[in-house]
Amino acid sequence: MRTRCQSSKPIQMGSASDTMTTQNETMTTQNETMALTVAGPETTVATIPQSPVGLFRTAEPTEIIERATGMATALKEVVAKQGLLSNIKGKEYPRCEAWTLLGSMLGVFPVLVWSRPVEHGWEARVEARTISGAIIGAAEAQCLRTESAWAKRDDYALRSMAQTRATAKCLRMPLGFIMSLAGYEATPAEEMPHDLPERPLEKPVAPVEKPVAPVEKPTATAASRVKMIDALQAGVGGANRDTVTAYFRVNGMLGAHDEIESIALQHVPGTVRQMEELAERIARFSLRESGEPEAEVDAGEELRGVLEAVSTKTGQSKKGVWTLYGVKIGGVWANTFDDALGKSAEALKHNEVVAYVTRKAKGITLNSLEVA
Repeated sequence: MRTRCQSSKPIQMGSASDTMTTQNETMTTQNETMALTVAGPETTVATIPQSPVGLFRTAEPTEIIERATGMATALKEVVAKQGLLSNIKGKEYPRCEAWTLLGSMLGVFPVLVWSRPVEHGWEARVEARTISGAIIGAAEAQCLRTESAWAKRDDYALRSMAQTRATAKCLRMPLGFIMSLAGYEATPAEEMPHDLPERPLEKPVAPVEKPVAPVEKPTATAASRVKMIDALQAGVGGANRDTVTAYFRVNGMLGAHDEIESIALQHVPGTVRQMEELAERIARFSLRESGEPEAEVDAGEELRGVLEAVSTKTGQSKKGVWTLYGVKIGGVWANTFDDALGKSAEALKHNEVVAYVTRKAKGITLNSLEVA
């Protein structure tokens, strides 16, 4: 405060006839100062700075925007980190705690005026006040048992929620634009219907492809079994009936005294390709049994060990349904799409086996499998 005196003499005070010689009192406001002038024989002028304008201590629009934006940035960092949001239908709504934090940043505080019971619940009134007591916002809110989430709650809970809703609402009135600058919804989370479930932001849903009708795998029949036996006995794979029977017995597909006519259909090839692969395996078996070298047969790398496990994975492609078999031998996994090989592997589990595999960039392919 600056005080300028034109005379050091005191103002004269006296009786009714000797009254104070004050001729006029004027109060003027100019720019950012207030001048109080008392005219008379002695004149005193007091200059008092005005209070800052608004919550942002300025009346300049650009400065208000700049300060509000900075405050929104600082608010967003804390609100997101501390989880003071409710995500409802993919939108983020600030909770009451976020609103009271914003109010504290600007020196605005919620003050409960009253709360009272009403039919089916409670209502409350809260005012937003500055530190000097100026009211800059107010709101009334209710919490009723007609709401599904509050139908069976106690009185104290309804009363508390009514006050919470009024608190957030009264701060939203003067400060909602700052919350919007922070990127959040200006509606307090407590005002949203409580029967709407919170859930994460929705992610784009990939287009659903039209399902392709499943294509059944070729299934072996009794007729297929007859054709297989006829083909093998006719010399396909370079083996006779005894060799073929021995192959099935050694690999657990036939009992010790069973004949090939009684082989289960699950071990019978259902396609020409499967038949060719079976013939190749029987040919290698025949060569090994006869003691002849197997160098002429390009079977791949030999793999020996205990067949520890068998896994399956199914899927569908343009060619139809497929099954990928994973066979673990001596700690090494090899894969095959051959159903006959996969079923043989399941039958030989925990036995010592010899397999022929091909190592490729994408893994190891199982070509054949037999008892060691």
